[in-house]
Amino acid sequence: NNVCLYFTGTKSWAVDSLVVSNCTISFAEDSFQIAVTNSVRVDTNAVLGIGAYELGSNYAFRCGGDLILTNGGCFAVNGVNTNGVTEDSGALIGVTNNLVVCSSSWIYPIANEARGGFGLFRAGNVLIQPNAGFNANGRGFSSHNGPGRGPDGTYVGGAGYGGRGGDGQSLAGGSIYGHTNAPVAGSGSATYSAYDYYLRGGAGGGAVRIAATNAVSILGTITANGGNAFVTYYGAGGAGGGIYITCSTFSGGTGALMQANGSNTYLNETAYCGGGGGGRIAVWRGVPDATRELALAGDSGALASLVVQTTFPNYMGVIFVTNGVGRTNNAAQPGTARFIKLDPGPMYTLDIHGRPNDTYGAPQPLGYGTHEDIPMNTTITNYAPSPADEVSGTRHACYGWDVYSDIASFVTNGASTQAVFQLSTNMTLTWYWTNQYLL
Repeated sequence: NNVCLYFTGTKSWAVDSLVVSNCTISFAEDSFQIAVTNSVRVDTNAVLGIGAYELGSNYAFRCGGDLILTNGGCFAVNGVNTNGVTEDSGALIGVTNNLVVCSSSWIYPIANEARGGFGLFRAGNVLIQPNAGFNANGRGFSSHNGPGRGPDGTYVGGAGYGGRGGDGQSLAGGSIYGHTNAPVAGSGSATYSAYDYYLRGGAGGGAVRIAATNAVSILGTITANGGNAFVTYYGAGGAGGGIYITCSTFSGGTGALMQANGSNTYLNETAYCGGGGGGRIAVWRGVPDATRELALAGDSGALASLVVQTTFPNYMGVIFVTNGVGRTNNAAQPGTARFIKLDPGPMYTLDIHGRPNDTYGAPQPLGYGTHEDIPMNTTITNYAPSPADEVSGTRHACYGWDVYSDIASFVTNGASTQAVFQLSTNMTLTWYWTNQYLL
């Protein structure tokens, strides 16, 4: 039950909802636009395809509800003939609510093999469950293509992208290219002949581009590894591809995997050809699009507002941008992996106490104790419900508060049960209580 649909006389199709089950269906008409008002479900070993391999341009698939892949359902998105070395994508998958990839289901982003054009996945939230995910392995620039391939010939070098490709016995490996913080597709390796498919090296890893309005949560995998080389003497490694995620919040479980490795030479031989360079992974969290675009353009103010890290506490999985195995002289290099967020500026501590002691009342929303990592100039609003702690005719009443800095300098005070002030350094807020008795 495999169907490839070409619509004549129209470039669009609109439908209320869509369920694809137990079949393969592909929408391949050039520049075709699909609009689904509500939800889409790809179920029970079905495959939904968008775009035609190596052909077409400007595909769009828009879903007004949820896009759910489950029970082995898969979604293949072909990139189109755009300039794949920039962030400009050529196929759009837009999901208003949630993009959910359930166990045993996969999304296959396939870049254009000659120009690297790739698909952009936009959604409200993205959830990847265990044993599921995005697989762009070997789906980048093909062998002999891409800006990171080395010179053709015999005993060639591996392709470069995030890391340099390894040198072959006769020829150098491909160079690094692209932006560390805006990954695209990886390059294929050099080859013996541009016209002989069977003497080619590995293809580059593809591009996984996810833009979520809210959260991205990974419990499964996202991979964009370089593809396998074909034959000895000419079988150099392809470069790892790109994984590029923008979102408000990001998390990954202990079983999560993000990987954009360069591929090995044919049969992992180390005498003749070079391994592929590692790819690039970049996750932008909580950075407005305008700030990100300015930073990528080199704006100094935008760059100064960012913090770039190689790890992220809420991502408990593993991340790899390893180079491929090949000739050890001037071997391939690993790629780059970055987590990028806004710089919150200086962080301060607020201590909250009560007098005569901390057992009187229960301040809200911040209770008694030490509260760390509060951004500078945060407006603190704290409230002490009063009266409180009434027991056997005795209760506690709050009659005021004061704030001192960590060098014992007075900041402000008040006679009410609500304290409002700006945290400009480490400070201590003290609530004052008295006893009241029932007569």
